[in-house]
Amino acid sequence: MNTSHQHDTRPTKRRRLLPPESGPYVLRKVLEDIPLVSEDGNDAVSVTCVEYWNNNLYIGTSAAEILHLVAIPPESEDDTAPPTFILASRLQPSGHAASANSVDAPGIQQILVFPGPSKACVLCNGVVSFYSLPEFSPAFPNREPTGVQWIGGIDENEDKDSPEGPVLMIANARRILQVRVGEKLRPIKNNIEYPNCLKSSRRETIACVADDESYALLDVVHQQKIPLFPISPLPPEEAGIPEERQRSPVRPPPPPEKGGHGRSTSMGNLAPSTDAERNKNTADRLAPPGTALGGLDRIPSPSPASKPDVSGEGIERPKLRPRASTEVLPGKSASAATESRARSRLQPHILSPFPTEFMLTTGTSELEPGVGMFVNLDGDVVRGTIEFETYPEDLLVDNFWVPEKGGAPMSDEEHKIVIALLRPAQLDAERRLEFQKIENASEISHPRSLVALPEGSPEPYRVGLHHNLSTHQHAFETASELLQLVPLSIGPQGLPLRGSSGEADPRTQSAVEQLEQERELFESQSASTPEGPSLELMRKRAEEESKLARRFGRAFTRNVVWHGKDVFMILQNPLVTQLEHRLMQQMADGQPSNVKPGQIFGFLASIHGQEPSDETEFMTLNYIRQKASLILLLHLVTQLNTSSGSEDTLRAVENTLHDGGLDPRIVLLLAPPLASEVLHGPEGIWLHQGMADLLDTFRTPISGFEDAPVDFWMMMRHFLMLWQEKRGYGSITDDKHVFDSVDAALLHVLLYLDQALPADSPAQKSVKVKLNNVVDYWKGDFDRAILLLERYNRLFVLSRLYQSKKQARDVLATWRRIIDGEKDVDYGSNLEYVESQLRRYLTLIRDADLVQEYALWLAQYNAELAVQIFTDDAARVKFNPHQVVPLLKKHAPGAVQQYLEHLVFGKGLDIYADDLIGYYLDSVLTVLEKSESARASLAESYSTYRALESPKPTYLDFINQNAPDEQWWQSRLRLLQLLGSGAYASTTGGMGKDLTYSVSMVLERLAPFSEYLVSESIILDARQGRHKEALKLLTHGLGDFDTAIRYCYFGGPAPAFAQTIDASALPPRTVQQELFNFLFHEFLTIEDVEDRLERTSYLLGKFATYFDPLGILQDIPDDWSVDMLSEFLLRGFRAATTERNQAVIIKALSAAQNLQKQAEFIEVCEKIGARFERDEGADGDLGAPGPMEVEHDGA
Repeated sequence: MNTSHQHDTRPTKRRRLLPPESGPYVLRKVLEDIPLVSEDGNDAVSVTCVEYWNNNLYIGTSAAEILHLVAIPPESEDDTAPPTFILASRLQPSGHAASANSVDAPGIQQILVFPGPSKACVLCNGVVSFYSLPEFSPAFPNREPTGVQWIGGIDENEDKDSPEGPVLMIANARRILQVRVGEKLRPIKNNIEYPNCLKSSRRETIACVADDESYALLDVVHQQKIPLFPISPLPPEEAGIPEERQRSPVRPPPPPEKGGHGRSTSMGNLAPSTDAERNKNTADRLAPPGTALGGLDRIPSPSPASKPDVSGEGIERPKLRPRASTEVLPGKSASAATESRARSRLQPHILSPFPTEFMLTTGTSELEPGVGMFVNLDGDVVRGTIEFETYPEDLLVDNFWVPEKGGAPMSDEEHKIVIALLRPAQLDAERRLEFQKIENASEISHPRSLVALPEGSPEPYRVGLHHNLSTHQHAFETASELLQLVPLSIGPQGLPLRGSSGEADPRTQSAVEQLEQERELFESQSASTPEGPSLELMRKRAEEESKLARRFGRAFTRNVVWHGKDVFMILQNPLVTQLEHRLMQQMADGQPSNVKPGQIFGFLASIHGQEPSDETEFMTLNYIRQKASLILLLHLVTQLNTSSGSEDTLRAVENTLHDGGLDPRIVLLLAPPLASEVLHGPEGIWLHQGMADLLDTFRTPISGFEDAPVDFWMMMRHFLMLWQEKRGYGSITDDKHVFDSVDAALLHVLLYLDQALPADSPAQKSVKVKLNNVVDYWKGDFDRAILLLERYNRLFVLSRLYQSKKQARDVLATWRRIIDGEKDVDYGSNLEYVESQLRRYLTLIRDADLVQEYALWLAQYNAELAVQIFTDDAARVKFNPHQVVPLLKKHAPGAVQQYLEHLVFGKGLDIYADDLIGYYLDSVLTVLEKSESARASLAESYSTYRALESPKPTYLDFINQNAPDEQWWQSRLRLLQLLGSGAYASTTGGMGKDLTYSVSMVLERLAPFSEYLVSESIILDARQGRHKEALKLLTHGLGDFDTAIRYCYFGGPAPAFAQTIDASALPPRTVQQELFNFLFHEFLTIEDVEDRLERTSYLLGKFATYFDPLGILQDIPDDWSVDMLSEFLLRGFRAATTERNQAVIIKALSAAQNLQKQAEFIEVCEKIGARFERDEGADGDLGAPGPMEVEHDGA
């Protein structure tokens, strides 16, 4: 980048701004250096009245001149720049000469502008003249009344823009004249007889007027009067009214003009006179200033002594006792001036804040409190009263709403504010403006705002208030700058860069410049680091933000106050400057470390619930809350190693940060371990200038996680969790980068806390649950999450992240890494759980190739789980056994046997029985062939079983319970189960049906070891129908007599576990009798005599009905006693007797059944009845009786 270009575009130093003002109202000059000096060089001139209309500013002076200044809008595009005022003319209206002849002449007393007819009316030294607007050329030169005390009384209900013009009231010493000022000057005939009128306010036909003693209501149409209360309740002598004024309320009328009529002040008969005559007469009639000139007193400037606090923050004012007046008239001593001021009478003030009400002021003296009272159009007192600290010099009422503000229009009756110009209560005090809301002014305690007027000229000066016709505009640079968004400079470590002490920058320009220098750094960062800001986009946005911020500092008003040689706008102080002042009071030395958090919390509580009235106030409240929360955070960061970082403080700061809505990336930048998670777009990160200034010189003491206590990171965790819930809110700018930063930082904090907190503590368990939840519903930067999880060796959590994105291959690859031995904090020592999760996941995905790949890989480590994958009926991907067996034989031979067992035993697939039997035989025969101890083990099992005393379990149960753990023994048990198809299975389970397998193949392979594998031979003999051979082996080979007995009953191998016997499944009785008879003879050949007698006796006794008694008696040895055969004989005789009895019963039942059928036949015949039939002859006669035939309809 061209460095010379950087140098050329370096911003100029930022102009130092005035500190924020705390009061709700402030004063700003309308223009600087008003050209008041008159042509004769007299510089003791002050402003006496002001009017502003349609970019024309008219200023009346004490030198009886009207300055016409024209406002020229600024040439720049900045609509907030102040206009330039150019002096268009300096007018000396009629009556000007009186000021030259008398130092006490008031000069320009009033300027009234009528927008509708474009006319103006001026009262100068008691002479009224009319002019055309805007150039102020004379309009009615022959109509210039003299001896006038006051003009006004315009109907406030009328449209000011009406071309017909308003009705103007002109008050002289005797009466009130009425004229309509339009294209022509038309007098109104019914003048009002009300002498010495000093003030008036009119609503339609009702006017409230005042002289120097009291107020009254006048019906200007019907000439009716309602007297009201006096201005001062004191007697006239105490109120300062001269003796002659007590006798006559008006001054002596001026002498009639030469040759004129006595009613020379009548508008209809007013004859033109020369200027010399008019000026002479006017000067003679004018009263001293400060008596009846609308409260425009000339008072010297107060001394620059210490001043009371009038910052105006809604505090109640102290009550001051009246002291000596500071008003000093020319040529009088201070004591004389004080005495004169104490005797001066009070000037009346009349306002009409509402269409049906007037506000009037009363008091006892200028230094005593004044009271504002409200009366309606009937003269009744309404509302409460308004109290003023001293009797006001002037009053104004307005609600400060103008159309230029935009937004919803405000009614003229809403939020009315009374502005009072108060006299100084002490010699060394200054004049002040007091602001009170009418709505709550009558309350005992209500907020009042005070604004001190600047020190005026040492010469006597005038003060006054006025509501202009057009709007003045002012730009508060402080408000604009505080609210302006500027880019935040971010250093290589993610921390805010320290601002240069030599530059007071507009941060927009300086940050752009800094970012230009860091472009190479941003380009070299990793993929997870945000891209470098675009300088072009930043400059473009900076211009937009600057333009937008200027709108926030705009203020409008039509209220002005003149004070000596200056004219001030009365402006509402922007809320941001008020709150900024209050907030910064808590940072007296500007250091966050010395802030008292309780004061900040109290400040935030004071504005809690405050509702904004417009966009600027909405942004202001957000800004202030964010800045306060930022100050608290900065304070907290500097106090982490002290007791101030308690749990309560952490929670309070966290709540403040959340409620304030501060960009969470700013918080992350202040915690460097998390600063690397901050992301931003091409425009960078923007925040308000007022907050950016706090970060300029702040350096965080945190460099790593260990630099802050765990409680601080727990606070950060909860703060980020609250922000995470805001994802999707449309009000958050740059939301993509904001929430990606929040998600990454939250994940980072959780990973740290999971390892920093005590294991299995409630806090650690909560963190772990939240960690899994964040990963399962991840919406942030995916690559950054992977990087963090890899860094902290959280492979299993990483697999959950992949699952949330349905990246099945990555999920399985991550689990494979754990099983292969890579470090994992969670399940590195619990691979069984990982394997089970892998099995479960493989049954849920649909990618057949992926399932096959990892199932085969798992079969090498855990064949059982692999078999479950291949055989799970609920799996999304199902495998054909014809495909699986070759794959297992190729990739995982050790899993083939288990897979075949599942197919044969679990699913009963006969087709794989031969393969499985072959695996078992290979396992068993290989060992028997090579191991003598294995053969001895089998022989020992037989001998041990035979030695057991009765009752004893079956041989299969015996070996199932006592078989060694050797693999070949287990294979033999499974082989027996498979060969017996459940008949010789253990009692814990069995086959559901007989399996088909190649018996000849098995016999061929078992032949060399048949003497060792007796049980297998029995099963195979039974399969071939060689029951006698099987019974011989059971009786003499194994000695399993109970199994042999069951074999005879079931006609083959019987299940070893209890079950309901299905009679239909039993063999024919002849087969059973044959097998029992054969077994009887085998029992007779048992070598052990005791076993022979016991087993034979038991067989004959239990199954006596299956034997022929005569044959048994013939076959048993003669030496057996009858007692041994007692049970057999008893059962035999019982069976024979039962058979005989059954035969008798059957015979009897048959006879009874025959009789029953015969009876049923007879009953049927009786129901049918008989029918006779005869044969008919050829001739139709009845023939001889023949034999009778009976035909039955019977069944």
